[in-house]
Parts: sequence; C-alpha cells; structure tokens
Amino acid sequence: MSNLISELKRRNVFKVAVGYSILGWVVLQVADVVVPVLELPEWTLKFVLFVGLLGFPFALFFAWAYELTPDGLKRDDEVSTEESITSETGKKINYAITALLVVAIGFLLWERQTPDNGTNDTVVAQQELDAATASETTTSIAVMPFVNMSADPDQEYFSDGISEEILNVLAQVPKLHVTSRSSAFTFKNSNLKLSEIAKQLQVSNILEGSIRKSGNRIRITAQLIEAETDKHLWSETFDRELDDIFAIQDEISHAIVLALKDKLNLGKNYDVRATTSINLEAHNEYLRGRHFLDKREKESLTKALSYFENSIGIEPLYASAWAGKAWTLFYLSEYQYGDLPIKVANDRALFAVNKAIELDDQHPEAYAIRGLITGEASDYDKSIELNPNLAVAYMWSALRNDKTISQSIELIEKAYELDPLSTVVASNYATTLSAAGEIQKAWQILNQIESLDPDGALTISTKYYLYSRAGEFGKSVYYRRVFLEKYPDDALEQARLANRLNALGLLDEAIYHVEKSNYVPLKYLIQNNVEYFITQVRQQYPMADDDVAGLLMRGRAELLDGNLEQAIKFYSLAECFAYCKGYW
Repeated sequence: MSNLISELKRRNVFKVAVGYSILGWVVLQVADVVVPVLELPEWTLKFVLFVGLLGFPFALFFAWAYELTPDGLKRDDEVSTEESITSETGKKINYAITALLVVAIGFLLWERQTPDNGTNDTVVAQQELDAATASETTTSIAVMPFVNMSADPDQEYFSDGISEEILNVLAQVPKLHVTSRSSAFTFKNSNLKLSEIAKQLQVSNILEGSIRKSGNRIRITAQLIEAETDKHLWSETFDRELDDIFAIQDEISHAIVLALKDKLNLGKNYDVRATTSINLEAHNEYLRGRHFLDKREKESLTKALSYFENSIGIEPLYASAWAGKAWTLFYLSEYQYGDLPIKVANDRALFAVNKAIELDDQHPEAYAIRGLITGEASDYDKSIELNPNLAVAYMWSALRNDKTISQSIELIEKAYELDPLSTVVASNYATTLSAAGEIQKAWQILNQIESLDPDGALTISTKYYLYSRAGEFGKSVYYRRVFLEKYPDDALEQARLANRLNALGLLDEAIYHVEKSNYVPLKYLIQNNVEYFITQVRQQYPMADDDVAGLLMRGRAELLDGNLEQAIKFYSLAECFAYCKGYW
C-alpha cells in the first residue's frame, strides 16, 4: 500500500487532483458570472459541472499513465528513470495550484463583501434599532396627508397641498423633528394603525385631518395624536372662507406647537414665520404644480412647469412658485428626467431660483434648490439654518464632491432620519455607504428600497451600482440591461453599459449599446481604433462644457494622446458636472 501511495506521489496524481478541483471551482464561479451576461440557458451551469466531474477521472488516469516530457506526452512505462522529470513537473503544478488558490481566495473575499439581499426582516431590525437610538423621539411628528372629503376628487391636490404647507411651517420649529413629506405621504390611503405608521416613520406624534371644500367655504378638521397611547393631544375644526386659507394654516400650526409646548420645552420662544398671503388662484396653480413635480416623470414635470408658470403669471411675486419652477427645470434636463440640454435647463433654473430668493430671502427650499444647481455649500447651510428638517438639503449637500466620505455619510444619515421611506434618499444612502466600504449596511438599505418599489428605476440602478462595487460585474450588467429595457432613451446609461460590456470582452454588444447612445465615438475606442477615436471626440466635443460623458471622453482622448494637462482639465470639469447626475 505504501508503495502505491509513493508511486501516486511520484507521478503527481495527488497534485493533479488538487489542481483540477481548484480549477473546476474557479471555472464554475466564472461561469456563474458569464452565463447571465451571455443570457445562456439555466442548464448551462449544470452542464459545466457535469463536464467537470466527468473529466476528473480522466485527469487522474492521464496523470498516472502518462508523463509530460520535453518530447511530448509519453506513456509512463516508456520513460526511463533517468529521463523522468516528474519532480520538475510537480514543481510547475505547485506553482499552478498556488496561482489558482490566489484567484480563489480573491474571489471568496469579494463574495464575503456582498451578502445576499437578505429579507425584509433585516430592514425591520435596522429600523427598530434606529428608532430605539433616535434622539429626542418625544419631539417628533409626522403630518399625514389630509383626507379630501370634497365631492370633487380632483381637489385632492388641494388637501395634499394644505398638509404640506402645515408641515413646512412646523419644520421651522427648533427642536421639533418633522418627517419629510415623501415619507409621510407613503401612507396615503393606508389602513395601517397610527402606532405602526409612527413606528415606521420613527416619530411619537401624528397629525391627521380632513378637508371639505364647497364653493368658497372650507372646513378643516385636524387632530394631534400621541401614537404610542393613541391619546388625542389636540383637535379642532376650522370653518372659514377660502380667502383665509393661509391664516388657517398658520393657526393650525401654532395650535400644534402649543399642544407640544411642554414636550418641546420651548417656553415662549416657539413662534414660527407666518405664511405670506398670496392670491388664492395663484396658490391653487402652485399646489397643482407641486402635485405633478413629485411624480418625477417627464410628462408630469412638463405639466408641473406649466402650473408653476400659470401661478407666476397670476402672482409674479410668489416666491414658492418661482422656486418650484426652478426645481422642475432642473429635473427636466437631459441628465435627469427630461431632454433639455443641461446648460439650458440649469441657466433657466438658476434665473428662477434667484428670483425666488430675491422675493423671499428666508425661503429654505429656494436656497436648497440653488445649491443643487450651483453646488454652493453656503446655500445648503442657509437652507438648513432656515429649516433644520429639510431632508433634501442634507442629501444634496452630502453628494457634493468636496465632501469627505465621513462628512457625506453624516449628512445623508440625517436626511435618512428625516425621510426614512424616500426611495431617493435611501438610494443615495446605500450608494454612499457602499463607497465607504459599508457593504452589508448598504444591502440592508437596498432591501428597504426594494420593499417600497420593487421594479422602480432607483431599485434597479442601486442594485447594479452595488453589484459593480462588489466586483460582481455579471450581475451588474444584468441589472443595467433591465434598467435600459425600461428606460431605453437614457443615453448615458447606454454608454456606461457599453463600457462595462467592452471590459468583459463582449465587443459586438458593446458597440450595439454605443450606437443607441449619443456617444458614437466610443465605438472606435472599443474597436481599438484609438487615433480615429481621438479625432472624432475632438470634432464632436470641442468644448464639452455641458456634457458629463462628453467631458469624460474628451479627457480620455487627451490622455491617450499624451496631453496630460488637458486630460486633467476635462476630467476635473466632468467631476464638477457629474454632481448634477444624482437621483434626487
């Protein structure tokens, strides 16, 4: 028996077995990545495994019966002891095994960085932990969308608008944590108990109400409830003429602050800035605009812009309408949800938001929007100073390219605390965590996004980003394809997918996606025609000062041509403009 084992060792049979096993495992992992990319049948992986298992005994047989010599493969009994080089072959096999082990260990480390998507239980546990550790939970409130009790269902925009206006007034109160509109409105028409809603929103108080509008008369019923005990802290009914709507909003807001006065420990310093009286028709148009702005789709944004312009036409001094117009124009750029050239969209948006600030220099949302357009940190600081509960101000500030990763996380966590059910905030939170190396937490946040909007653009785009960060390029490509099936007109994503496919060696498909984008010169780079790529990029993008992808291609062209200074210039500009390509 010992002689057999010695002979097996001499003929490297054990080493071949080990090497074959490791190689087979690596091949299976590669196949797991490549099979979905190539859209091969599901049985392909099983076939690869079957072939691998079938080949194992043949590998052992050839290792036993044959020897690899300088003259080629010979039967073992044809090679004399003096001619045998099995020891040298064994060393080479050792090197191969070592290399395969390095590859396998590297892959395992990648795998460990990307846990399974998990279940919603993980997210619930995280939310419970956040709720337990949230500071000053007794000073927190969520304003639910007021129920439209009017005979006309089209008046829903009005009841939503009143709810938001009250929320905005409350958000200015120091020490009062007010959940953002997007999270609170997630529970519109929900049958969940208030205690469950409060738990998910991580607040201790809920304001709910209803609105009945008839002609020029309005009845608003509002009640403030302590969620844990279901105790009514305050309730009142307001019967007014519509001309007094702004006074009613202020009256309700101040009554709520008074009801929470002892909890807030505000003493007499609890006043908030009163709402400015505006022409009622202009305000109605503004509320309609906000209703469509929140949908974040090209068609609805076009309607929103029309309503904001109508509002401005009726009341040219209405700062909120100008701010809404600016926000909508920014969203209508080709790098967001519309097709306006980014420079045109930003210039028009900047004019509108500057007008809003000129009319009302204490408008927190206007400063946040101007910060979004220009990237100026001081605008975000001013916005947060005026409204410490404005989640988007924290989020947009977190995405500035001059922030350290720790600063970005601190800001985005604050936005998430204020707006825990916003898919936009959650998506940016997940990608920021991923960039910081907090992969597991990023996947927990992704689970939440998926539970809120399983097939939404943000869910899909966050998935392909996280898979890409984790090195699972096959899955990243798969979800980019899914995204582009839904949004085939996204030229920048077409180009990004082309780059990834090119890196994976799928040249034909890469060229197909380049031709579906606006960035055709990439085709020549993929085809390794570098000189023509450089020429075409310089012709098509002489300045590229309003196009992130154009700036990136111009930077790459200059780098390939050895113009380092110019390459740095264009890459730096691209970094600045890339700030505008977030998913806000």
